[in-house]
Amino acid sequence: MVVVPCKDEPALGETLASLCRTTPPPRFAEVIVVVNASTADPDAVRARSAANAAEARAVARARGAAAPVLHVIEELELEPRHAGVGLARKLGMDEAAARLDAVGAARGGVIVCLDADCTVAPTYLAEIAAWFERHPRADAASIAFEHDLESVVEPRHRAGIAGYELFLRCHVHGLRLAGHPSAIHTIGSSMAVRAETYAIHGGMNRRKAGEDFYFLQKLVEHGAVGTIRSTTVFPSPRVSDRVPFGTGRAIGDWLAGDEAEFLAYDARVYSMLGELVARIERWWGARQADPLDGLPAVVVDFLVAEGFPEALGGMFANATTLASFRARFLAWLSPFRALKLVHHLTREHLPRRPVTETAAALAASARPGGGDPPLVAVGVEPWLEWFRRIDREAPGEEDR
Repeated sequence: MVVVPCKDEPALGETLASLCRTTPPPRFAEVIVVVNASTADPDAVRARSAANAAEARAVARARGAAAPVLHVIEELELEPRHAGVGLARKLGMDEAAARLDAVGAARGGVIVCLDADCTVAPTYLAEIAAWFERHPRADAASIAFEHDLESVVEPRHRAGIAGYELFLRCHVHGLRLAGHPSAIHTIGSSMAVRAETYAIHGGMNRRKAGEDFYFLQKLVEHGAVGTIRSTTVFPSPRVSDRVPFGTGRAIGDWLAGDEAEFLAYDARVYSMLGELVARIERWWGARQADPLDGLPAVVVDFLVAEGFPEALGGMFANATTLASFRARFLAWLSPFRALKLVHHLTREHLPRRPVTETAAALAASARPGGGDPPLVAVGVEPWLEWFRRIDREAPGEEDR
């Protein structure tokens, strides 16, 4: 089941055409388009959203025999305080879960999230289905993505989208270098979850932004989340101000600014995070020692503010083995708290750096076998292509 939230979306037809061209999976595939708007939206927005619903129904009537079945949910009168992409995604995912449960496919059935301004590779549906068949213990997955740079004509816009995507890839590689389990992309247009897992964890949240991060990272904390690299989602590189962060907002801010290059977290931030993860065995082996001894003051400040010394006592009291202590510590240093630490270190100690500098600093540890990395002076796009290749070819990591 592919869920596509849609609000006043000029590219919906391209998204649906892309899905209709995909190779069908062995079993059935269906698409649920959630056309949404709130009562506070201008009449023009609601009218264009209604036109989206009509367009989707026309595609549903004209689809070929091999194309996925298409359903349309039209909700143009949502309460403004709840309306947003989180609620729209939730409405569609709840419907998908109910449909799969009705046919006895809650465990085997998969709910896939896409956005109405994306296109997908021809292998999209078949490869997602095949991945979950090969990984029966996996609860969810992040799906490989690449922004369509060739569709961007204006040079600064293209530099911004390339820099933003490179920033995302550097961040995940940095988390992986640090040994933190949240080293996975959390993008709403490229993730999938088993219907049973979706129900167990209470479904999608209604956040107006960041719903994808909170949902998938919750599964990282409590389940098995992998990465599907055998197919690709192509998100739109457009500017948007609908949400306070994400691709559209980041590119809008970039275009409005005057930086010569997109900025990323300093690579040393991930080394400092990694020092915490690396202390797990030391803490377990020397439980009476000062746990903060030897840590940088900026890290100590964060840990004290977050109540770590008190929490550590509880970890020791409730863990009987190093493995259980490790699990408890990483649960405390949750994906959200790890990101808070990254932001704290960036704000108080290590300001953001040009993204090519971060890429160069992380390249040596990204993965062996990726070939010689480009020079910093070459620019953002060669670095982006290098990290894309690393991510495409990463052997043995799709089970993470």
